[in-house]
Amino acid sequence: MIDTLIIKYGTGGGSFIEDEVYEIKLEYSKCTQIIALQQGVLQEETEDFLKSIDGEIITMVYKGKSRIDNADIFIISPVQINRQIQLNKIL
Repeated sequence: MIDTLIIKYGTGGGSFIEDEVYEIKLEYSKCTQIIALQQGVLQEETEDFLKSIDGEIITMVYKGKSRIDNADIFIISPVQINRQIQLNKIL
């Protein structure tokens, strides 16, 4: 399982504070340029994971704006997201 992902996410101009945690409904179509912070992880694995949680409310840490295209950059933890989804199912 992938530990950490960095994603650019189109939020539609939301006002975010750097290093704050936000709960956001993930829309796969708004994700771009995904980077896994783990060696040997295929881009397909990260894409498949994000597709599998499309429509879920997940926890994201805001890291700032991209210098290239001014998109919002977030860090997400697939391990924590999967754990939270499983807890939500049983609670």
